[in-house]
Amino acid sequence: MKPMQGSAEEVTLVLKNVRPPEGPTLSEVALGSTGLHISGPPLGAFLDRPAGVHVTIKTHDLQEFIDKNLGDRFRDCVVHVTHEGIRLEGQIKALLAVPFTAEVMPIVKGDRQIEIELISASIMGASTPGMVQSQLDKLNPVFDTTKFPVDLRLVSVTCEYGQIRIVGELTPLGQ
Repeated sequence: MKPMQGSAEEVTLVLKNVRPPEGPTLSEVALGSTGLHISGPPLGAFLDRPAGVHVTIKTHDLQEFIDKNLGDRFRDCVVHVTHEGIRLEGQIKALLAVPFTAEVMPIVKGDRQIEIELISASIMGASTPGMVQSQLDKLNPVFDTTKFPVDLRLVSVTCEYGQIRIVGELTPLGQ
């Protein structure tokens, strides 16, 4: 086979419904960069500079993740994502199932993980952050790039209506 070499000035790659081994389904992962070089055989590709990464987690994917991991303790839990953060409403199982609400916010931890941080919680109207926090700790980290086979550093995480947006930077291996 004849050797091949090529390049591209701009690269955009969009992946839909990415299911990592742990954490919620990633509704969309978009990577963008400039300066892609291709060679082969065997096929190889490398970037001149880091790629921007934008990850979207939709409310229903976060809901599914919480149901899967906390369904035995949180019953009828409903997740709401707005620009102000994430609100959880449902019932928490203690001796009996009792109503709870929690306000949480996703945060970047150490540029490699996204965790859910408890802002406030109440059970039957009384402030009880400890009981809810102990359950949320089972979810963290929600998104963890330390287990990825690439160097993906997280820059920011924001909440928008119906989704969480994560921005990061993918550094080409060897740079």
